[in-house]
Amino acid sequence: PTTSQPAVTAQLFTVNVTFTTLLFTTDLNNPLSSVYNSTVTNLTQMINDLLKASDIKNSFIGCQIEALRQASEINGTTVDMLCANNNDSSSPGFDIVNVYRNISDATKNTTALGPYTLQPGSLYVNGYNENPAVTA
Repeated sequence: PTTSQPAVTAQLFTVNVTFTTLLFTTDLNNPLSSVYNSTVTNLTQMINDLLKASDIKNSFIGCQIEALRQASEINGTTVDMLCANNNDSSSPGFDIVNVYRNISDATKNTTALGPYTLQPGSLYVNGYNENPAVTA
């Protein structure tokens, strides 16, 4: 008798966040610079470790940084990542809100990652963001 395995596909998702204490320099705009490469290696390791320790750890594949760019409102660096999650027929569907909340919680409500300070409200997962409401 043959047993069928669940169909496995990779669910890709984007993660964008702004680091306020990672000042954007020309080196961060140059993939050939040692500063760029060490920064990408360090940030990739931190975000992958964060998600491997979250409740999506069993289906999480990994993230890679697609771009480092000048933040629009501050002299920080916005990091654009492409991540992958196993999406097999035996697991629950991909939940953007759950991934967002895992990252937000693990970064102290989007304020810190390792030695870096993050811009509050700058986290986006597939364009999803839970900016706190402004109160008068």
